[in-house]
Amino acid sequence: MAQPEESFKVCGLCSQLVDEAVKLTDILLDFLTKFLNVDGSNLPSKICTECFQGAIGSKKFKEKCQRTVEKLKKTHISSTMILGRSNLDVKQMKHKFKIGLDLIDPELETESKVKIENSG
Repeated sequence: MAQPEESFKVCGLCSQLVDEAVKLTDILLDFLTKFLNVDGSNLPSKICTECFQGAIGSKKFKEKCQRTVEKLKKTHISSTMILGRSNLDVKQMKHKFKIGLDLIDPELETESKVKIENSG
């Protein structure tokens, strides 16, 4: 016979059975809403400790990347010294965003690289 729903504790993000939960702060809830691209009312008020640590790590990673991008914009470091910022890399990224990343088929992406390399 099935147990009553109240006896199960399932994380609302990863759906794992858990013993412990952490209450989401408003800041973390706001971050997850934007990061997951969902309505905040669809998120739980508590999540498992593993999801909490993952969310905190994701938020810190995003903030670190944003700080670094801004810092590099302000420095006079040669773009060729930054990984993935050669002239060819920049052309490829501009092309990807021009045609839309979601629409890229791996075979078409290879064709695009060849066209860009031949034009550059």
